[in-house]
Amino acid sequence: MTRFFPLILLLAAALGPALSPARAETAQFGVSVRVVDRRAEAALLDALPLPTAAQPLAGGRYDRLYLQPGSPAAAVALYEAALSRQGYQLVARHEGPAGLVAQWRGAAGEVRLWAQPVLGSVPATRLRLQATPSPRDWVAAR
Repeated sequence: MTRFFPLILLLAAALGPALSPARAETAQFGVSVRVVDRRAEAALLDALPLPTAAQPLAGGRYDRLYLQPGSPAAAVALYEAALSRQGYQLVARHEGPAGLVAQWRGAAGEVRLWAQPVLGSVPATRLRLQATPSPRDWVAAR
C-alpha cells in the first residue's frame, strides 16, 4: 500500500479537476406566459345553450354541472345540434365506460362536454361543460 501511495496521490492530483463537477459561468432562462381572461370564459359558458329539462348542480367557477334526464348519447346529440346552430363544429368525440366526451370548436372558442351516466331507477346523465375562449380574447402578459 505504501509503495503505491505516491502513485495514487499523483493520479488524484492529475484527475481531480477532470472529475470535479462542472461550473457554469453564464446561464439563461426564459419563460413565456399566456394569461386567459377568466371573465371571457365565464361569458362563453353563460352563452351556451341549456336543455330545458336540465337541472343545475353545484359546479365550479369555470365549469357548469347539470343533471339531464336520458342517456349520455342523447345529451351529446342535443348539444351537437344546438352548438352547430351557433357555428361550432364537432372536432372530437370519445365514448368509453365512464360516458361520453365531446369537444367543439367555433369562432368564440372551444367547448368540452363530459356526459356520464347516473345510477338510479330513471336514466339520467351528469353533464359537465367547460369552455375556453378563442386566442383573440387572451390577454398577453410579459
